[in-house]
Amino acid sequence: MKHFALFFAALSAYTVSAAAPGDWGKGTCARLHPNVHKAIEKFCNYGYNPKTPILTGENAAQNGQRYGNAWVHIGHTCWGRHEYVPWDICFKQFYDMCISGNNRGENARNYGGLMDGVGCQKWIINNPA
Repeated sequence: MKHFALFFAALSAYTVSAAAPGDWGKGTCARLHPNVHKAIEKFCNYGYNPKTPILTGENAAQNGQRYGNAWVHIGHTCWGRHEYVPWDICFKQFYDMCISGNNRGENARNYGGLMDGVGCQKWIINNPA
Protein backbone atom coordinates (compact mmCIF):
# COMPACT_ATOMS: atom_id res chain seq x y z
CA MET A 1 0.00 0.00 0.00
CA LYS A 2 2.88 2.34 0.81
CA HIS A 3 4.35 1.80 -2.67
CA PHE A 4 0.96 2.50 -4.26
CA ALA A 5 0.68 5.81 -2.37
CA LEU A 6 4.17 6.85 -3.47
CA PHE A 7 3.45 5.86 -7.06
CA PHE A 8 0.16 7.78 -7.07
CA ALA A 9 1.82 10.88 -5.56
CA ALA A 10 4.59 10.79 -8.16
CA LEU A 11 2.10 10.27 -11.00
CA SER A 12 -0.04 13.19 -9.79
CA ALA A 13 2.97 15.51 -9.60
CA TYR A 14 4.07 14.52 -13.11
CA THR A 15 0.57 15.00 -14.53
CA VAL A 16 0.24 18.48 -13.02
CA SER A 17 3.67 19.59 -14.26
CA ALA A 18 3.09 18.12 -17.71
CA ALA A 19 -0.22 19.95 -18.04
CA ALA A 20 1.22 23.32 -17.00
CA PRO A 21 1.98 25.50 -20.04
CA GLY A 22 5.62 26.27 -20.71
CA ASP A 23 6.87 29.81 -20.46
CA TRP A 24 9.03 29.46 -23.61
CA GLY A 25 12.07 30.65 -21.64
CA LYS A 26 10.38 33.83 -20.42
CA GLY A 27 11.39 33.33 -16.79
CA THR A 28 15.00 32.54 -17.63
CA CYS A 29 15.26 35.49 -20.01
CA ALA A 30 13.72 37.84 -17.43
CA ARG A 31 16.14 36.66 -14.74
CA LEU A 32 19.26 36.78 -16.92
CA HIS A 33 18.52 39.85 -19.07
CA PRO A 34 15.65 41.94 -17.64
CA ASN A 35 15.92 44.76 -20.20
CA VAL A 36 15.89 42.32 -23.12
CA HIS A 37 12.85 40.62 -21.57
CA LYS A 38 10.99 43.94 -21.30
CA ALA A 39 11.86 44.86 -24.91
CA ILE A 40 10.54 41.47 -26.10
CA GLU A 41 7.34 41.98 -24.10
CA LYS A 42 6.79 45.42 -25.63
CA PHE A 43 7.51 44.23 -29.17
CA CYS A 44 5.48 41.01 -29.18
CA ASN A 45 2.54 42.48 -27.25
CA TYR A 46 2.44 45.44 -29.63
CA GLY A 47 2.04 42.93 -32.43
CA TYR A 48 -0.71 41.09 -30.58
CA ASN A 49 -3.05 44.04 -31.08
CA PRO A 50 -5.23 43.30 -34.15
CA LYS A 51 -4.74 46.89 -35.30
CA THR A 52 -0.95 46.52 -35.27
CA PRO A 53 0.02 42.98 -36.35
CA ILE A 54 3.72 42.34 -36.78
CA LEU A 55 4.47 42.12 -40.48
CA THR A 56 8.06 41.73 -41.58
CA GLY A 57 9.25 44.50 -43.83
CA GLU A 58 7.04 47.11 -42.20
CA ASN A 59 8.39 49.95 -40.08
CA ALA A 60 7.08 48.56 -36.77
CA ALA A 61 9.02 45.31 -37.21
CA GLN A 62 12.17 46.98 -38.50
CA ASN A 63 12.14 49.72 -35.86
CA GLY A 64 11.31 47.20 -33.13
CA GLN A 65 11.03 48.11 -29.48
CA ARG A 66 13.56 49.30 -26.93
CA TYR A 67 13.80 49.04 -23.18
CA GLY A 68 16.85 50.59 -21.57
CA ASN A 69 19.77 49.66 -23.83
CA ALA A 70 18.01 46.56 -25.19
CA TRP A 71 16.52 46.61 -28.67
CA VAL A 72 14.59 43.83 -30.43
CA HIS A 73 13.59 44.02 -34.08
CA ILE A 74 13.11 42.00 -37.23
CA GLY A 75 15.01 42.91 -40.38
CA HIS A 76 13.64 41.80 -43.73
CA THR A 77 14.88 40.64 -47.10
CA CYS A 78 11.89 38.60 -48.29
CA TRP A 79 11.63 40.02 -51.83
CA GLY A 80 9.10 42.64 -50.80
CA ARG A 81 6.70 40.11 -49.23
CA HIS A 82 5.35 41.02 -45.85
CA GLU A 83 5.19 37.95 -43.62
CA TYR A 84 2.88 37.85 -40.60
CA VAL A 85 4.55 36.95 -37.29
CA PRO A 86 2.08 35.22 -34.92
CA TRP A 87 2.11 36.31 -31.27
CA ASP A 88 3.29 32.98 -29.84
CA ILE A 89 6.04 32.59 -32.45
CA CYS A 90 7.28 36.08 -31.64
CA PHE A 91 7.68 35.21 -27.96
CA LYS A 92 9.04 31.69 -28.47
CA GLN A 93 11.74 32.73 -30.93
CA PHE A 94 12.86 35.87 -29.10
CA TYR A 95 12.94 34.15 -25.66
CA ASP A 96 14.95 31.27 -27.11
CA MET A 97 17.35 33.78 -28.63
CA CYS A 98 17.61 35.66 -25.33
CA ILE A 99 18.56 32.62 -23.25
CA SER A 100 20.96 31.22 -25.85
CA GLY A 101 22.61 34.52 -26.71
CA ASN A 102 25.80 36.05 -25.37
CA ASN A 103 26.32 37.25 -21.79
CA ARG A 104 24.06 40.28 -22.48
CA GLY A 105 21.33 38.28 -24.26
CA GLU A 106 22.32 39.53 -27.71
CA ASN A 107 21.62 37.20 -30.59
CA ALA A 108 20.62 37.15 -34.25
CA ARG A 109 18.93 34.44 -36.28
CA ASN A 110 17.35 33.97 -39.67
CA TYR A 111 13.79 32.70 -39.87
CA GLY A 112 10.98 32.75 -42.39
CA GLY A 113 10.93 32.14 -46.12
CA LEU A 114 14.14 30.82 -47.58
CA MET A 115 16.45 32.89 -49.74
CA ASP A 116 19.49 30.96 -50.92
CA GLY A 117 18.83 28.42 -48.16
CA VAL A 118 18.74 31.08 -45.43
CA GLY A 119 15.64 32.51 -43.76
CA CYS A 120 14.87 35.97 -45.08
CA GLN A 121 13.71 37.36 -41.72
CA LYS A 122 16.63 38.56 -39.59
CA TRP A 123 15.57 38.50 -35.92
CA ILE A 124 17.92 40.62 -33.83
CA ILE A 125 18.44 41.33 -30.12
CA ASN A 126 20.90 44.12 -29.33
CA ASN A 127 21.82 44.95 -25.74
CA PRO A 128 25.03 47.02 -25.69
CA ALA A 129 26.81 47.45 -22.39
